[in-house]
Amino acid sequence: MSEPTASLLQAVALRLASLREYRAMYDRELALSFDPIRQFWGLSENTSSAILAYFLDPKASHAQGNVFLREFLSFIAQKTDNAKLVELAEGRLDVKCEFVIPNPGPSDGGRPDIVLQFSSPDRFCIAIENKIWAIDQERQLERYLEYLEGSYSGTHMLAYLTHDGHECVMSSKIP
Repeated sequence: MSEPTASLLQAVALRLASLREYRAMYDRELALSFDPIRQFWGLSENTSSAILAYFLDPKASHAQGNVFLREFLSFIAQKTDNAKLVELAEGRLDVKCEFVIPNPGPSDGGRPDIVLQFSSPDRFCIAIENKIWAIDQERQLERYLEYLEGSYSGTHMLAYLTHDGHECVMSSKIP
């Protein structure tokens, strides 16, 4: 084994040992590995997307109307500095899970986890990519934006959700 490789492996081993020690010291206080949703219900990315879509849909049986949608839009409005987004909660909305993008070419297409299609007051679409337990596919977000730009030339947005709160709201042409 070469000197640089051995050195790298030694550094990784030391960091892993430090991580184990840290976890042993603080896990009881911080519950670093505790994830009750996965532990008890085994939620996958698709299931968690279905739950999110259910709460974002004002017509769903939760009987809360647009309360959850309004909060979600308020969050995005703050991130994009566009208060007008909240007004969309009052318009007509279709919520779709695992929306299939047409695949005209070998590298096109895909399935955004949730698509919110607003038809009033203006035609507007928010595609949500839920990456809480999965990794990105090649050019995934770029393909989704290309579809949105082609299908919603007026206004659209792509929101990217992560398990660690890593912020990424990709948008184009918001009202």
